[in-house]
Amino acid sequence: MAERKRNYELVVALTPVVNEAEAETIVENISGFISDQGGEVTESETWGIRRLSFPIKNFQEGNYVRALLTLDASSVVELERSLQANEEVLVHMVARI
Repeated sequence: MAERKRNYELVVALTPVVNEAEAETIVENISGFISDQGGEVTESETWGIRRLSFPIKNFQEGNYVRALLTLDASSVVELERSLQANEEVLVHMVARI
């Protein structure tokens, strides 16, 4: 039985030391992972470098990216696991919308 695709919002804070090209590559890798899982990124926007509410890995700022996506509910766990494994990702949030 095929699972139903759901809509999610993904917000990721990358380390501020990565430049724009590296940040784009990381976002493309995340989008590729979502596509491999049978999902689709419908919208993506870069918010730029913003101050974190608390220090993470000795960083006071993060390079924020927001994406809207559709994905099977079972694939969200794999997505979060891959984001946690990426050293360039300081913090992330996946929310169902």
